[in-house]
Amino acid sequence: MKTVSKKVYYCDFCKKKGLSRRHMEDHEAHCTHNPGRKCGLCDLLGTANDIPALVAKYKPLVEKDDNDNPWIDVEPLDKELFGYGTGLIKQEICPVCKLAVLHQIGVQCWNVKFDYKKANGDAMAIVKESRWEGVGQ
Repeated sequence: MKTVSKKVYYCDFCKKKGLSRRHMEDHEAHCTHNPGRKCGLCDLLGTANDIPALVAKYKPLVEKDDNDNPWIDVEPLDKELFGYGTGLIKQEICPVCKLAVLHQIGVQCWNVKFDYKKANGDAMAIVKESRWEGVGQ
């Protein structure tokens, strides 16, 4: 029988683990649970978000139910962070940063009206469109 010992690296912010130190360092830099994260999508969109300020704003709204599960009145999040019900599209906050705020305040995505997959697709369409502006003219 053969026994192999391997180093396993764990993210300091979430439950992700891996066998590559470099990969896990890269993951930690961009992890949505990391308060000091670097956002690659913000870099592509040319936006900058103050995640700690957004977390500080919404964290006091989180309460615990009888089973100690976090919950939040989603109306302030829906209106202010996501723009639902206001007629505004909150493009200045990228979808990944919105997800980071939700993770860091401890609220599950299914508690809010946030379609991350659609929002991320829309943001990537903006990036792709901006890259092709002026090409072939």
